[in-house]
Amino acid sequence: MSLHSADSPLLRSESPTVDPLSLQTATDPLPDTDGVLQRHAPRRVRLVLIEDDADLSFVFQAILEQEGFEVMTAASGETGVAATIRTLPAAVLTDLGLPRMDGIAVARHLDGVQETRHIPRIALTGRVQDRIGETAELFRSVLLKPVSREELLTAVRSATDA
Repeated sequence: MSLHSADSPLLRSESPTVDPLSLQTATDPLPDTDGVLQRHAPRRVRLVLIEDDADLSFVFQAILEQEGFEVMTAASGETGVAATIRTLPAAVLTDLGLPRMDGIAVARHLDGVQETRHIPRIALTGRVQDRIGETAELFRSVLLKPVSREELLTAVRSATDA
């Protein structure tokens, strides 16, 4: 039996019919009609999140993506710096207590690169003492973990003008 013949199971009336438009999801891009939609569609704001705690990274990423941000995650300072240089995000969120290259070293490294020194940085820390000192000059804001959803979104929106 051929799939193209009238006896094909794909062509029988009892086979379910599928409307191709119903297959689109909310995240599917809309087709561009001579550039009209692209001019009016909101641009997703890209962020780099550097957090070595996988559970926290997942939660922060979920919150930010739910609000329409595009989030690239990195589990180490080195990977986060590379992602930042490669993608030039609107802002960088980094844990201060990262192993090897900590958040302060990340910020200093980004300050030393012409293309990334202007990118706002948000520090994430579990230690109250990290809220003062060096962090004031290197970060737009310092968030003390556990961070509330509202606190996270306020800091990111302020840093990105989103």
